[in-house]
Amino acid sequence: MAIEPYRYLEQLAQHMDTLHTAEQIHKALDELDFVYEALPPEHQDLATPLIQQLTARLQQCRPS
Repeated sequence: MAIEPYRYLEQLAQHMDTLHTAEQIHKALDELDFVYEALPPEHQDLATPLIQQLTARLQQCRPS
């Protein structure tokens, strides 16, 4: 099955609000890392805001 990185980015952006647990966020970040590598270098910046948002959410999940 071929990966469709642009479709994945769009779907993830639409479903960001459904990711609440650290496990869900870790899974999304792992998938996003794979997608990031599949993108042409000139389009990798499309994934950067999602990575930043997920990383911030993950920090909120962790106990202080």
